[in-house]
This record gives sequence, structure tokens and C-alpha cells, in this order.
Amino acid sequence: MEDKKANIVAVTTVVALIILIIVSRVFLKLSEAFFLICGAGAAVILAVFAYLIIRRHYNRRRMLMESRLVSEGRELRTEYSFLRKVAGVPTKFRHKDLEEATDHFRSLVGQGASATVFKGILNDGTAVAVKRINNGEERGEKEFRSEVAAIASVQHVNLVHLLGYCCSPGMPRLLVYEFIPNGSLDCWIFPRRETQNRRGGCLSWESRYRVAIDVAKALSYLHHDCRNVCLIGNDEKRAEKKWQYYPKIVNDKMREGKLMEVVDQRVLEGGGIDEKEVRRLVYVALWCIQERARLRPTMARVVEMLEGRTTVDEPPETRMIIVDLLSIDEDTPDGHKRRKIAAMAPHLVDCNLPSTSTCSFAMSIISPSAVFWGAKMSFTGPSVGSGGQTARRAFEFGRTYVVRPKGRHQATVVWLHGLGDNGSSWSQLLESLPLPNIKWICPTAPTQPITVFGGFPSTAWFDVGDLSEDAPDDLEGLDAAAAHVANLLSTEPTDIKLGVGGFSMGAATALYSGSCFTQGKFGNGNPYPAKLSAVVGLSGWLPCAKTLANKLQGVDEAARRAASLPILLCHGKGDDVVPYKFGDKSSRALGSSGFQDVSFKSYNGLGHYTIPEEMDEICGWLTSKLGLEGSSS
Repeated sequence: MEDKKANIVAVTTVVALIILIIVSRVFLKLSEAFFLICGAGAAVILAVFAYLIIRRHYNRRRMLMESRLVSEGRELRTEYSFLRKVAGVPTKFRHKDLEEATDHFRSLVGQGASATVFKGILNDGTAVAVKRINNGEERGEKEFRSEVAAIASVQHVNLVHLLGYCCSPGMPRLLVYEFIPNGSLDCWIFPRRETQNRRGGCLSWESRYRVAIDVAKALSYLHHDCRNVCLIGNDEKRAEKKWQYYPKIVNDKMREGKLMEVVDQRVLEGGGIDEKEVRRLVYVALWCIQERARLRPTMARVVEMLEGRTTVDEPPETRMIIVDLLSIDEDTPDGHKRRKIAAMAPHLVDCNLPSTSTCSFAMSIISPSAVFWGAKMSFTGPSVGSGGQTARRAFEFGRTYVVRPKGRHQATVVWLHGLGDNGSSWSQLLESLPLPNIKWICPTAPTQPITVFGGFPSTAWFDVGDLSEDAPDDLEGLDAAAAHVANLLSTEPTDIKLGVGGFSMGAATALYSGSCFTQGKFGNGNPYPAKLSAVVGLSGWLPCAKTLANKLQGVDEAARRAASLPILLCHGKGDDVVPYKFGDKSSRALGSSGFQDVSFKSYNGLGHYTIPEEMDEICGWLTSKLGLEGSSS
């Protein structure tokens, strides 16, 4: 546009000068003035032409340079894109492109509690799996990008590769993976039921053995070779819901020398099975589930065993049992419900053996300021399944960890762990909270037989006979646990505010302790000595909820305590261990019983575990209710 304007101005100027010269010739004849005007006009015309020539030459060079830069930029972008793909750097996709690739998110592949997966075809024809994260907007963009970087750094031939991501404001977070056309592995291993509409088949023995080796290599890479990703093994959901299975049938067949009887009949019919490989697989599997960590092989050694590069000795006996914790009801093919609890090994029935819990948190060594060892305590009261008869049980509480306050000591809180856990796992987390004025006491529950586990011993504050709302409460165990809490708080100075909290079964014990405080006595009638100022329950429930209102009715002092006791309940709506409705009903039961300062916080998508947002809520609530330094109260 500028060149066109310049040309118009130049032509106009030249034409005007020529007209001026012609007019001068007519009126001035051949006078001296005419020659002066003619010379000046000619000079200007030559200058205009010179300007046009120079400008045209300059513009030509500029256009040539621009085209060269555009070409080089295109090549650089192409090379950069190629290098990104070679290096495995994730690409940032536009939400619109992924929406078109997945046919507006209609090509559903699978769905879970936290995400939904869709199949998509990119513009270049690449098949991808687009994972849409549910409630992903709750996390910040920085945290999401950090997770993407960590996932993208994990690259292995036996791990699904992350191709890219999408992080658009106001839109769900999306992860783009390479598409695996063969589908889920379970469809190729387990027989297809008539009610299932899925593709799949029966893997040959050679393919199954190859899969076992490839999976072991992937795990070995994650454990030993992947430096950018930290594997954490203290998944509370897995810890309190799923116990590791001990393949008792395989172990028995191995001892009897009948290993081929455990192989899938369909694979046997196909032939091509190497009995040595079957034996090697069984041996490796049994070595991997040994109770003692020093006996279990590393993943690198597992790969060597499976590939036959090292000999595999026959594994020793183990005392692990078959239990599917908290998964009681399962639909049978005929539509009926069946109890999903397997029998324990006969030599464990006496329950005198030490606990071999495989569902506790990963242990970490800390340096507590003080360590207590529990003593045996006896309480009288009805026990689970006793039919109203009194029983006397001895409760030997485990190790107690104390986290000293970093600032001025203003409050002491006893924190109770969940089923199968211990005080060590929570003490480290509580020590990291920004609550420098609180002293944390983290006891360990006694190891006792659990009815719902078929009598298998585990660390628990009380016995659990059933997992329904109408299940009987173990008042004897609850009283013992509440008395232990009161005993731990009894030595605190009188000017220190006292509180109790817990997670899961620990939350139930904390709420029971709060109800005992309001009544002024335990369930067995003994007086409750401690004065509580706060109660916190995470992912738990309220024991004896149906009778609480009647116990407080007509007692003025109990009603006053209930009205003034602050209680915080937090529960995830995705909790499939202690259902969300248990926490909701507990909150409403407390409110109807006269507890006026009850706060109930729910979290969408949260399972049976804690998240930073939940811990932040606890910190702010405790700071406010206990009047700690930094609070506005």
C-alpha cells in the first residue's frame, strides 16, 4: 500500500512539472526565467525517477529477505516439531482440535472415577486416546503442567506414551496418549461372559509369558531407571480397601507337584506350554509376596529371573492369607449377593501370631521427641457378637509418636490412624503442617482379631463385625480406645487446650471420644476425665449414632457441652471404603443430638485419602477454634 501511494505521488509530481514547463514555454517564450524553471523541473523529475528506482530496488531486497526468513522459520518450526516428537516433548493441543478429533467427545473408550477416555483421530491421521480429567480445574495450571512434565519424562517401550495435553481456561484438563488398539489386557486373559459386550480373545502361552516380562521391565524402569518420577507406595485407598492376595491354590499345587493344573484350560488346549516357564513364573510370583522385605527380589532381579538369566529357587512358606478387605458384597452370575471374605489359613486361627499386615502405610523413620509404649489395659463391656454378654479383653496399645510444637505450646491434639495403619505414618504428615503451636500425639492401635477379616489380626481401635449402618458397635473396644486417648491427654498442663482427631476408623474413635466427653462418661459408665476443645474426623463415621440423642436428652451439663464442642467432619464424595453417606448421616446425627458447632466439608471426586485442600481446611479450622497464635479470635 505504501509503494502504491509513493508511485501515485511520484507520477503526479512528474506530470505537474511537465505541465509547468509547457505553460512556462507558452507564456515566457525562451526567456531566462523559462530556462530556470525548465532546469529545476527537469532536476526534480530526475530525482523522482531516481527515488523510484532506489525504492524499488530496496523493496525487492526486503521482500527477498522476508521470504527467506519465512522459509527459514517454516523449516525451523518443522525441525522443532520433529525434534519435539523425537525427544518425547508433549504438544499443547487446542481444545477445539481435540473436540473435533473425538467427534465432540462421543467416542467413549472407558470411564473411571477420576477421568473419562475417548478415542480420537488427529488431522494427520494419528489415532490417540484423549483422557478428560474430571474436576481437573480444581488444580492450578502450574501444578497441572508439572504433572504433565513428570508424566512425559517417563518413556519406555512398555509404557503408554504421552503425546500432549490441553489446558484451556474454563475447560476440562485433557491428556493425549497414544492409542492402544488391542484394548485392555484383561479382555485377552479372562474368559468372556455372556453379559459382556467386549472384544478380546485368549492369549497364547508365549504371548502371556512375553507380557509378564514386558510388565516387569516397565516396573523395573520406573523403580530403578526413571529419575524424574518418585513412586510412592502409601496409597491409603489401596491400604484400607485392598489387601494383597496370596495365591493359596498355586502354592498348594506347587507343593504337590501339580503346577500344570493352575494353567488356564484354554491355554492348555492350545498347546505350546513350557512347564519350566510355568514353574519359573510361579516361583517368581511367590518370591515377590514374601512377608519379609529382604526376601523379596528387586524388579531388576525379577526381570533377570523371568528371562532365565539367573536361577530361581523354590520360595519358602509364607503366612499371608486371602482377604478382600471391605469388599463384602459381590454380584454372582445368578444375580444373588455373596459375602466376599475368604477363609484364613488354619494355622492362623489362634490369632496369637504377630501381625503380618500388608496394608499398612510405607514406614518412614523419624526422630520423635518422646516415645511411649502402651501397657495392657482391660475394660468390661459388650463386645461384637457377644449377644449382650460381658467379655473382658486385654488391649495392648502400640508405639506412640509425639511431635513437639515448634512455637509456643498452646494446644495438644491426639491423632488416630485408620485400620491397619500405625502412628508413625501420620506423625510425619502432621509435623509438616503450619501449626507450630500444636503438640501432636500419634498412638498406635492394638493388634486384635477383626471379625470382618475372618479373625485375622490387624491394628485397629475396635472390632468391626459388619460394614453396614445397622452393624453392632464394639463398645468395649471403643471405650478402651477412648480411655487411651483420655490417658494420653491427662498429663497435659491445665492451660493447654485439648483435641482429638483421626482418619477413617481413627475418625470414628475421635467422634466417640467427643460423645463420651459430652456425656461425661464412657459407655461402661466410668467417668471421662479429659476436657476436649475440638474434634476432627476425616473420612469416618459416628459410632452409636442412633442412641446418642437419647443419652444426652434431659442432661443439662451434657447438652451444654454438646452445644459448645466444635467438630469438623471432612468426607470425599468418591470414597468407596467409608461411603460418603456415612459422613453425611454422622453430621446430621450430631446436629439432631444437640451439637451446634458442627462443620461438614465435602470434596468432589475425593476417595479414601487426604488432599492438601483438606489439610489446609483443618489448619485454618484448628487455628480458629483453638485460638492459636495468628487467629483473629
